[in-house]
Amino acid sequence: MERIELHNLQDTEALAKKLATGVTGGLLIALSGPVGAGKTTFSKFFGAALGVVGEMTSPTFTVMAVYELPAVINGVHRLVHIDAYRVDNAAELRAAGAEDFLDDPAAVTLLEWPENVAEILEGKDILFLRFGEENEKRFVEVTH
Repeated sequence: MERIELHNLQDTEALAKKLATGVTGGLLIALSGPVGAGKTTFSKFFGAALGVVGEMTSPTFTVMAVYELPAVINGVHRLVHIDAYRVDNAAELRAAGAEDFLDDPAAVTLLEWPENVAEILEGKDILFLRFGEENEKRFVEVTH
């Protein structure tokens, strides 16, 4: 596990850019942490680094948003952003069609609140980012 301090938005953006340069198809990035910890902010920076055009908003109420990338990056041409905050279980996520994208070799998926749908994650290539705050310092813990 690597722990990275995030002193400001520029640090979050730099982390998103760094991770975006190494994306591979089928990668699932699980974002956990309390409300307001920076998950959606990271997602927006990550999308921008991949070339997503327009504003990315949190799909809290729609559960999932799919963005076609303007250029293929390491075989990836689609970014899927899932927010499971209002989802009670993996069956609800499956019903929304998310599982099709989780296994898509041409997509990279950002999943906020993975703990709400843990059973859908089994056997997936997952990069875990846990956002938090300790002693008034923001951080992210990265585990693969």
